[in-house]
Amino acid sequence: MTTIKYALAASTALGLSMSAAYADGNDAYLDQAGTGNAALIDQSGGSNNVAGSASQNLRQNGARNDVDVTQSGANNSLGEGTTAFNGVSGVRQNHNGSATGTRAGNAMTVLQSGDRNEIGTAVQNSGSTGDFTNNRATLTQSGDDNTIEALLQSKGSSTANYATVTQDGAGDTIALIRQTSGIGGNRRNLLTVTMTGSDNGNGALSGFADLSGATTSSLIQNTSIGGGNTTATLDISGEQNQFGTTQLGGSNTVGTITISGDLNQIGAYQNGSGNTISVAAITGDSNNIGFTQVGNTNLNGTVISGDSNEVGMLQVGSANGIDLNVDGDFNGGALGFTAGSDAASMLLPAGVIGQFGSDNSFTMDVFGNNNVFAAAQLGSDNVITGKQDSTGFGAGNQVAVVQVGDANTAGFSQVGSGNNAAISQ
Repeated sequence: MTTIKYALAASTALGLSMSAAYADGNDAYLDQAGTGNAALIDQSGGSNNVAGSASQNLRQNGARNDVDVTQSGANNSLGEGTTAFNGVSGVRQNHNGSATGTRAGNAMTVLQSGDRNEIGTAVQNSGSTGDFTNNRATLTQSGDDNTIEALLQSKGSSTANYATVTQDGAGDTIALIRQTSGIGGNRRNLLTVTMTGSDNGNGALSGFADLSGATTSSLIQNTSIGGGNTTATLDISGEQNQFGTTQLGGSNTVGTITISGDLNQIGAYQNGSGNTISVAAITGDSNNIGFTQVGNTNLNGTVISGDSNEVGMLQVGSANGIDLNVDGDFNGGALGFTAGSDAASMLLPAGVIGQFGSDNSFTMDVFGNNNVFAAAQLGSDNVITGKQDSTGFGAGNQVAVVQVGDANTAGFSQVGSGNNAAISQ
């Protein structure tokens, strides 16, 4: 049985599975239960329209749910007036049956164009198992000062979460995207976020992207142990961006992160095993990176070009690897060291790289002037290989290395003048 409820604030036409509005101040809400639910809500050419709220939900409950929402104009909202954490949602899809074929258990497509539009809290929950019971969400906002408060996806075993989020404009904000997996199966959470514009993010972070326990403008993927693989891809271009990303579970990947612009911060924190972070490119000035991985078999590949970038990176566990490539000046810890030097007698940190455990490796290739880096490895079978180079009469690169444990190897070269290196084993 399918029930649709609707309210009129101006002129709204709502058919069995379609709502279209072409004026201001329209409200659309619905409640569908059963199998094969589908809804199309079109609020175009107006402002201050609402599709689903905490008190008047847009809700689908059953097998194979599909909702498409289009809003154009200013100050429109989907799932307004909700919070990310209290379980209240203006838009909710709950898949609780079996599905066959290629259709998703839950599918949600939202397109908002214009300024000051909001997606409040949108929830997709698939408690069923099977190949065709996954959650799929595509959220697109174009214009300025748009907000996504929360997209929450949860799934059982043997199913998958897919989310693609795009924001194009200035002053856009993502507060939270969370994907949660159950135990069993090998399906993945896949998240792709693209932000173009300036002043993106939700403020805060800071200092090695807040010494990365991540969160802030969060992209959180939480997989129970044995709950499958998780991948997040983040692409940000513009100025003054901040970010987060926190992944908990097994076999997680944060890759690829691409940031172009000024005053960017990243973050990223992974807790589990088999984690990988791949930062393809950070281009611009005053970037402040981060990364903390706790668990086993972690890998980290990072490419940075630009000036005044700070780094971070801490791995705790075994078989970790860091590969860092930096091109620019004044990178690493905002000009620490010197004073009494031999890399300030290795009390570290300035641009900190730390690995704790066994079988760790750190490879660093830095090209530029006045770069300051440190590395500390505690454990056995650790290897550090590094190079600091510069053109012409480049100078002032510094490195401090401390290794404690068995069978450690350190090899380092510096080209230029006024460079400073200290290695303790």
